[in-house]
Amino acid sequence: MKTIAIILGVFAQGCIVSGCLDVVFSLDVSCSVTVADKEVMREIVMTVVNSFKTIGTGENDYQVAMLTYDRGVKKLFYLNEYTEKGALLDAIKNADLQPFDCRRLTYIALDRVRTEFFHRKTGGRKNNTNFHLMMTDGVTAPTKRSEVTLKSAAKLKKTGVESMVVAFSKPKSKKQVNESTEEWEAISTAGILRLDIVEEEVEQMGKSISDAMEANEKIKCLEICGRP
Repeated sequence: MKTIAIILGVFAQGCIVSGCLDVVFSLDVSCSVTVADKEVMREIVMTVVNSFKTIGTGENDYQVAMLTYDRGVKKLFYLNEYTEKGALLDAIKNADLQPFDCRRLTYIALDRVRTEFFHRKTGGRKNNTNFHLMMTDGVTAPTKRSEVTLKSAAKLKKTGVESMVVAFSKPKSKKQVNESTEEWEAISTAGILRLDIVEEEVEQMGKSISDAMEANEKIKCLEICGRP
């Protein structure tokens, strides 16, 4: 699946040492997301995490947190809850991806990522790079709250968190195109991966994202983790 390969490029190639990333996955489980797409989201998370060389709390380890969101946020696990890859993969495999409300209040997820999931008390590390991967099939609903999401996205960016959006649906109108582009661009620093784009375009987009992330992350990882 080329989509997973592209995301692996962002994560695995982004840091040229064994780890250094604190990674939070946020999965949209609102009612518009199909059961099949939710399982693709789970597959993406499992494959990406399986590529990480080390899981743990040391400076050179990856740490992983995961949440789902619709009208609210459900914490699946924090960064400091799993230090062994097998147990972490089991947690992802068994994660409940059922919705508890049909609406999608994206700003609530962004605020919780910023204030809780990267917090020192839940495992966030002061000198390690924070990476947020959001998977969704749409934008804030109701759309009258979209301005709140844009403000929340700006607050998250100010903290230095790197974010990538994986978009699972194709907007059906020009208005939806504009709304989704504005919101997803506001959230993302590492690129938007649209799954509706033809394979060749997605592959090229992924290469561009990987190249940009590699240039950005090499400096940070070298400073923190020493020589490659």
